[in-house]
Amino acid sequence: MIKINNRKKMGARIILLYGKQNEGKTTRLLEIFDELNKLKTVMAGFAAPGVWHNGQKTGYNLLVLPTRNLLPLASIIPDQNPVQHGRFFFNQATIDHGNQLILNAIKTKPAMFFIDEIGRFELESHIWHDSFRLITHIKNMTLIVGVREQYLAGVKEKFKLQKTTDFHISTDIKIIIKCMQKLASLGNQD
Repeated sequence: MIKINNRKKMGARIILLYGKQNEGKTTRLLEIFDELNKLKTVMAGFAAPGVWHNGQKTGYNLLVLPTRNLLPLASIIPDQNPVQHGRFFFNQATIDHGNQLILNAIKTKPAMFFIDEIGRFELESHIWHDSFRLITHIKNMTLIVGVREQYLAGVKEKFKLQKTTDFHISTDIKIIIKCMQKLASLGNQD
């Protein structure tokens, strides 16, 4: 399903890639990144792939794009992660790094910036909340953001995202890429 809302007079061009929990949002986001990378698109951002042990999700890493550096983001084990949100203990240094990546993108303005994901914790004003709010106002940048389907309306409301292009993760990747290229080519026309 594709939904394109009114895009006049806005900050960043925002694409929301949505799906259910564990449906493949991160995988799809990385597939899109890889396809655009083949086209030599200037991009940055991060994904948060799950860490699995014996078939159970035990945490998340932060995968920095485009370098593919992995940093420990969250774990069900408190270990050295004292910040708890939900059932996970978060690594504050990695949260700070992810937020800095977003703030750096505000300055460097890559053509596209990927964020995986905005959801429950940001709705509660945690993790990427503050920096995401800032980057949504930056012109001449296309954001592609993973969002759990159940939080889609809440994310739009919380961050006042009235002008988005929304794709379910089942949408053909060629359609998503074509739309992203079109949005990115708008340049200073916003």
